[in-house]
Amino acid sequence: MGRACGALKVAIRGKRGQKLMLDIVRALDALPKKELGSDVFEDSCAVCTLGAVAKYRGQTLRDHNPMVYEGEAEEADAKAVSERMDIAPSLAREVMYENDIPWGSDAERWESMRNWAISRMRPETRRELGE
Repeated sequence: MGRACGALKVAIRGKRGQKLMLDIVRALDALPKKELGSDVFEDSCAVCTLGAVAKYRGQTLRDHNPMVYEGEAEEADAKAVSERMDIAPSLAREVMYENDIPWGSDAERWESMRNWAISRMRPETRRELGE
């Protein structure tokens, strides 16, 4: 567990992790409807946090739907998504986990994930965001 936590901290604080945090906030702000879905990357009705970032970057995660959180399937999703999004697998897993916490409404999920990303930004990344 300790090694996994350390890897996640390094992933978040690194260049690719900080780019993801910045892109999360920008992608969420760009959504026409300030809501996030859970248990799906992207479908006709909703996107999750990583689905929003993929759309913001001009990509799609539709081919990874539906997400199944049972052992090897979850790990396969995290690995495939991390490669496509150019982030560490530990960070992909963490964003997927945080997004799928039962936040209440989809609007509350949007706000919580935006705040989560901002709280993990280094000061120089936050300045780039303008907050």
